[in-house]
Amino acid sequence: MAAKKCGPVVTDNNNYIVDWTFEKNVPHDWKEVQMRLANTPGIVETGLFIDVVDKVYFAYPDGNVKELESHKKH
Repeated sequence: MAAKKCGPVVTDNNNYIVDWTFEKNVPHDWKEVQMRLANTPGIVETGLFIDVVDKVYFAYPDGNVKELESHKKH
């Protein structure tokens, strides 16, 4: 759940938003994770953007920005 919230985070449509942390330093098959979550009854959306973007930017509190490009071939 979101930090500093008193209770669960609920959308306007009464859906719960769950913040999930995956284990670090463990390889994940993100396509498989996306497929399994998307096929789980009750899950509306995952927030995983598999094969949707070619580049992402990570902004840090200190002002630094990290750019990460996809390794997929076009």
